[in-house]
Amino acid sequence: MSKIDLSVIIPVYNEASLLNVLYERTTVVLKKIGLEYEIIFIDDGSKDGSEEILKKLAAQDVFVNIFSFPLNQG
Repeated sequence: MSKIDLSVIIPVYNEASLLNVLYERTTVVLKKIGLEYEIIFIDDGSKDGSEEILKKLAAQDVFVNIFSFPLNQG
């Protein structure tokens, strides 16, 4: 991966139903901008399957990183 020009940090807490749409819309915009980017999802102890969805997104896209907290930190 080359240098990162832009980091998008997205906090997540029980957002499973929205994550795929959020990811798709975010990547469309970022690709149009033309900068080297990364998307960092920070899962704050979700209990609705958000972490599993994020892991799938990260596995299919090298520009996606996730950090997960075991408990909600607020």
